[in-house]
Amino acid sequence: MIVIGRKAYVFGGEHKPRVPIGSTIHIYDLDTSTWSDCKGNGTMPSERNAQTAAAIGRKIYIFGGRQGITMGEGSLNDLHEFDTDTNNWREIKSNDVVPEARSYHAMVAHGDKLYVFGGCGAKGRMNDLHSFDVITNKWTALPTCDAITGRGGAGLVTVQDSIYVVGGFSGKEMNDSAIPARSVFGICSLDSQIFVVGGEVDPVDTHAEAGKFSNDCFVMDVNSNEGWKQIFPSGSVPEPRGWFSVASVRDEKCKGVLIFGGNSSKNERLNDLYLMEIDN
Repeated sequence: MIVIGRKAYVFGGEHKPRVPIGSTIHIYDLDTSTWSDCKGNGTMPSERNAQTAAAIGRKIYIFGGRQGITMGEGSLNDLHEFDTDTNNWREIKSNDVVPEARSYHAMVAHGDKLYVFGGCGAKGRMNDLHSFDVITNKWTALPTCDAITGRGGAGLVTVQDSIYVVGGFSGKEMNDSAIPARSVFGICSLDSQIFVVGGEVDPVDTHAEAGKFSNDCFVMDVNSNEGWKQIFPSGSVPEPRGWFSVASVRDEKCKGVLIFGGNSSKNERLNDLYLMEIDN
C-alpha cells in the first residue's frame, strides 16, 4: 500500500495461501472514505504476491514478487511504474545486471532511487542491497553486511539519510533490532520516528497455517538516545495480524500510520483499514 496525496493505492496480494490475485489497483480516498478500482492503461504487471512497492513523486514502483508456492518458485525480478496522474503502467527495462528474482523482500525510496533489500530467492534467504536510479534507469549492487543475516519479511525504512533494517525471518523470527522478534509486520517512518506495528512473532512449519500474530506497537526516534518504546494506542485497536500493508500519512489534515488487510490468527485474509493517529 502506497499513500500519495489523499489516496491510498493497494496492489496484489492473496486471498488463499500463496495464490496471487489480479493486477487491479484498488484506491481508497481518504477524504470521501470510499474505495474504487483502477485497471490502468499500458503494460500492467502480471498478478503476484509478496512484491514490494515504493513511491517517488506521484509514481509508484513495484518490484519482484512470487507466483509460486515454495521459496524461489515463480519468483520475479521485473520492475513496473504506475503514474497516478495518468493511470498508466509501464515496465522499466534495464541493461544492467538486475537483482536476483525474489519475494518477501523489502523496498524503500529515497530521493530519485529505490533500494531493494533481501528476501527469498531460489537459493534461499538473502541479505543483499541494490539501488535503482529512476532517472538513469541504472541498477547498482551495494555493499552487504555480514552482521545482517539473510532474511525475508524484514522491515525497511528510511529516516533522514539512513536506511534501517528491522526484524525479519531468517530460519527464526529475528530480534536484532532490540524489539521483540517478528517478521512480516508493518513499518513506516514519520519525521524522525520509526513505527513498528504487529507482525508474526511465532511461525508455524507450513505457510498454509497461521502463526502467532501480534498487534503491539513500538516507536523509535532516531534523534533520541531512548531507543525503542512500546506505545499503547487508544480507540478501536486492530486485531493481531501479519503479512499486511502499512503506509504513513502526513498532510494538513492528518498525521498517522495506516494499515490494511493481512492474515489473522484464524488464517483468514482481512480487508479492513485502520488509521493510528499520531499527536506529536
